[in-house]
Amino acid sequence: MGLLLSLTIAEKIGSPLLLEDLRSITRKVSSAFAPAQTRRIMALRRRILVGEPASEQVLASYDPPSPHMTRPLLDAFMHQRLIRITYEDRHGAITDRDVEAQYLYYNVPVWYALAWDHLRDDVRFFRIDRIRNLQSLPAEFRLRPADAFLTAGEDDARIV
Repeated sequence: MGLLLSLTIAEKIGSPLLLEDLRSITRKVSSAFAPAQTRRIMALRRRILVGEPASEQVLASYDPPSPHMTRPLLDAFMHQRLIRITYEDRHGAITDRDVEAQYLYYNVPVWYALAWDHLRDDVRFFRIDRIRNLQSLPAEFRLRPADAFLTAGEDDARIV
């Protein structure tokens, strides 16, 4: 599933040199899945947004997140599990929050969890490289109406 999502993101970003190859490879990998898995992958793809490349300001403070943070986040996203995070904002303030990773948002090379934040009772972006600690909780969440999330990002962000 990770391979298919990676191929799809690469396709959406649009590399003119590799675009036809990517589409072909994506079709071949997709055909290997059972219909139920294909439906699940399509549902996940609708929850991944690709925006413009990250700004110079964002890149200046960006550090690639470690796999010990990204793996459990991706697992919680895929299985719709609530997560408790310790988050450091751009000013250095640290808070603990329970969030629902409803969408993943990609501004190359920076990933965000576009989430429902239980502390603020609202939609929030969490830059994944600023998550200092992450704990998957046993509670599952339901997907919330998409409008609040889709309007939170860039107007031209593309659904994978």
